[in-house]
Amino acid sequence: MSLEPNDTTTQREITLAGFGKLEFVTGSQGALVWTEELERRLGNVINSQMKSELMEIVRTGLHHEIKWKTEQQMQILFPNLDKNQIAATMEASNKISAKELVNQDECRTAVNAFLHNMMGKTSLEILMNDELYNDNDLNAKDPTVAWARIMATHVHSREGS
Repeated sequence: MSLEPNDTTTQREITLAGFGKLEFVTGSQGALVWTEELERRLGNVINSQMKSELMEIVRTGLHHEIKWKTEQQMQILFPNLDKNQIAATMEASNKISAKELVNQDECRTAVNAFLHNMMGKTSLEILMNDELYNDNDLNAKDPTVAWARIMATHVHSREGS
């Protein structure tokens, strides 16, 4: 999955060169190993909103929470700054948070597409027959739902070996 940065988005390309797709035939252990390797490789990707969203989903199953820092938090983080510097830092931080908020839907859709593209042929066969995954893929495109269904079909509720 690739997203080129532009003036209106904080997305960056996520490339996991040499990282294979998840295949259902590798079994639940294979899916767990694949998930751990995905998390490791994501740690090496340049920071972006898309990376933050994907990491949070892989780690917790939840969306990335946009953080709005308070003046008190900034003072704790940067105790050597004066009031004007704290105000400037708060303004810069709030701009980043506002940009993330504006791009949130686009980011979530991109992460959902990324997850879909990381599925191999046997995984897609299973997922396309999963009613919840398929409904989400056709409508909401919520990556937390996609991830939950991937984990359910490949690890938690899987039938067979």
